[in-house]
Amino acid sequence: MTISAVLDAAGRLAGVLDKQTELDKLVSGWLEKQIKAKSATLYGLRLLAKSSGSQVFQTLLDSTSDTAARTLAKNLDPHNVTITGFNRLQVQAHALALVTGRTEPVQKAGNQKAAKPKVPKTAGGGKKSGASSRSRGDLLVDSKY
Repeated sequence: MTISAVLDAAGRLAGVLDKQTELDKLVSGWLEKQIKAKSATLYGLRLLAKSSGSQVFQTLLDSTSDTAARTLAKNLDPHNVTITGFNRLQVQAHALALVTGRTEPVQKAGNQKAAKPKVPKTAGGGKKSGASSRSRGDLLVDSKY
């Protein structure tokens, strides 16, 4: 039985028993615990959306608090600095787009330094070209004496 079927059955039962608000609190509490525990990964939520449909995830997201929805979006897309300026609808839309695969998380910017060109080594074991001090006859000073 998929989570979609479970939620659907629970929703019908809650509607019959007039317990929809209690069910909503239970479901949102479960999702918020997952978010706070940081166990809700993008991969896991994509599996949830794939197995039960994106509408189930949207329902779960709608039932969470603003803070929990924002935390989830930041956990799923930690390098996206624009999330802090999003309103609730934008946060939900971004989280849904990530979970359904319509968009991917922003990659870490990092230090993308220009690649230094490698200087080819010269013959002679990597020493600089030219004669060594011994071959030129320079005196070497020993610090012990």
